[in-house]
Amino acid sequence: MKHLTLNIIVDALFGVDLSTEDWDLEPAFKRILTHFERISQTYLYLPEWIPTPENGAYRSAISTLDSAVEDLIAAHRAGDIDGPTVLNYLLESDEGWDTKDLRDEIVTLLLAGHETTALMLTFTGDLLVRHPEVQETVAREVREKPFSYFFGYNNEYSELDKVIQESLRLYPPVYGIFRQPIEDDQLSGFHVPSGSIIALNQWVAHRDSRWYQSPTQFNPERWSKEFEKSVPTGAYFPFAAGPRRCVGERFARLEAKLILINVLREFRLTKSVDESLNVIPSLTTQPAETVSVTFRDR
Repeated sequence: MKHLTLNIIVDALFGVDLSTEDWDLEPAFKRILTHFERISQTYLYLPEWIPTPENGAYRSAISTLDSAVEDLIAAHRAGDIDGPTVLNYLLESDEGWDTKDLRDEIVTLLLAGHETTALMLTFTGDLLVRHPEVQETVAREVREKPFSYFFGYNNEYSELDKVIQESLRLYPPVYGIFRQPIEDDQLSGFHVPSGSIIALNQWVAHRDSRWYQSPTQFNPERWSKEFEKSVPTGAYFPFAAGPRRCVGERFARLEAKLILINVLREFRLTKSVDESLNVIPSLTTQPAETVSVTFRDR
């Protein structure tokens, strides 16, 4: 799934066929995520300049990523990649982006644009395997309905929409976000000084029994439009909330739906071993072990 979503994001946003490049982005991203996974689990952070094997591997991965981004920027500036790419829009804007700013934007889009969607697809696929009756309901829907049905403005969620909503509730790819107030504030009677770090945890909020009946149960049918309206904003926020809500939310949902429609129209997802799905914290919510699913022809 990471391989698929990385190829899609590089092509869609930057107009590049990743199979024609030798950037080795996948191993680099894996190494970077492993670095933060270790920090998240041990709470041990050594400055990156300390010459440990771990830091050396992390810096090497960052160098690989930076080299690919430099090639991407240079190709756009040279006019080798024309058309409506995100990078061309940035270069043509009046903001005066320098190379460092462009690099930071591109890295953010590349990492956030493929990692979280791959996780959404992985967790959703695993849930469908564990609940074959739900999988068959969605598969029947995607075979019978035209594509337009899933991307229009229906009065109710499609079965596929419900599954994605519930998957994002149980296994949000981003398990926590942080905010920093620029002025003193009051929250529920508590004084919050400016500059404080406020942690908001999707994993906890999404499993709160005040808002969700049987909160640890996978139940896509809970997601009616009426139910969604009854859930407070702060009780469901897989893509964060407020002015800094994820800019790629619509892209990610569109991409995930297209992939799942095409997969479920042709294949039945199964597993040979009924292993429990355990997750661990990194930059994102990571499966503790590789999630293996078999695609069988219908």
